[in-house]
Amino acid sequence: MRLYFTHRNFYLLGLILVAIGLSLSPALMSIGQAVLVLNWIAEAQFATKWQSIKNNYYLLSFLAIFFIHILGLLYTTNYDYAIKDLKIKLPLLIFPIILASIKPLTWAELKTILYCLIASVFASSLYSLSIYITIDNENVDTLRNISPIISHIRLSLIICVSFFAIVYLIYKSDKKITSVINIILMLLAAWFFVFIGILGARAGYLAIIVCAAVLFMYQIVAAKKWNYVFVLLIVTLLLPLLMYKFVPSVSQRINEARNEVNHYKAGGNPSGHSITQRFEYWKIAKHIFVNNPVIGVGTGDIDDEFKLYYASHDNPMKKEFQFRAHNQYFTILSTFGILGFVLFIAAFLVPYFKGIERFSFLPSMFIIITMLSMLTEDTLETQAGATFVSFFFSVFLLSAFKRK
Repeated sequence: MRLYFTHRNFYLLGLILVAIGLSLSPALMSIGQAVLVLNWIAEAQFATKWQSIKNNYYLLSFLAIFFIHILGLLYTTNYDYAIKDLKIKLPLLIFPIILASIKPLTWAELKTILYCLIASVFASSLYSLSIYITIDNENVDTLRNISPIISHIRLSLIICVSFFAIVYLIYKSDKKITSVINIILMLLAAWFFVFIGILGARAGYLAIIVCAAVLFMYQIVAAKKWNYVFVLLIVTLLLPLLMYKFVPSVSQRINEARNEVNHYKAGGNPSGHSITQRFEYWKIAKHIFVNNPVIGVGTGDIDDEFKLYYASHDNPMKKEFQFRAHNQYFTILSTFGILGFVLFIAAFLVPYFKGIERFSFLPSMFIIITMLSMLTEDTLETQAGATFVSFFFSVFLLSAFKRK
């Protein structure tokens, strides 16, 4: 019996709880992190762990994201908000340090985590479906409410990761493509693709299209079959068109976006419109950055700067819609300036390009999904978002299982 109560098993338990909690329970996600931290401390062996940490340049690169937030304390004025922000971003510290200092995941362990992730996402999608069939699903605004556990945008990102995890599991399977397990996985992948449409998550479909295009292009380059480039272009152009024609919620969202932009161009108020109000947020972020281009306004002052702008400038945004940038890149630029922005981008890309010798499927898909999400969301400004990014980054890039 004692064989089950090992530090390794508690480590895997913590990772599994986080993988499940990402789409089903924020509380479970937090419990998983607590299990990982307590187990890491109880295991001791700090000298060995320190050697792993200090020699891992890819880990140190990723930790730059948290480090720039620490540096931002040196010139901030609102320490209450700064400390709150650091607490939100603790996952950016916890997962990389723990996973980089512990023996890498084996293929069997990684599969277990991925299967748990896929199962939990499927359960979450069924729960959302049960809500969907009981509401006025012709109204695009109500579609945002069918994911009450986490935001529908965040759920769509997790679904995208799960979709490509399924592709990876099938590719790596030692069973025939027609095996029961692989057929179930293919059906789940098809359902996830459809469910993104039910969510009406434009960003989710964009991520899948871009990931598929990158994957296809890599295969063309690797095989040197340049005549397939034409096929890639046709598929890339036709897929969005087919989704627009045959997936009702996608066409709803696209029509909504077109109407929003036309309304905005005609001088309409962008408040409450998901796309055009972002134009206002980005304009404000640009204003803050231009006035603080080198090192930004500091960790705790970014929220105050937005509030100050709303209070001191004539702008169309109603008070209940006066939010932050909704673009992680603009948020980093205005908070930490161009210097912090360079460190931020390097933190993601250096471990990827230096940490693997060739194209690696799961890290590549994850990096693309994450960096696309940051175009329209402050992905790291919530604990769920910070956990999503740090967890998958650490599992896919810092826990160096044999990649293909």
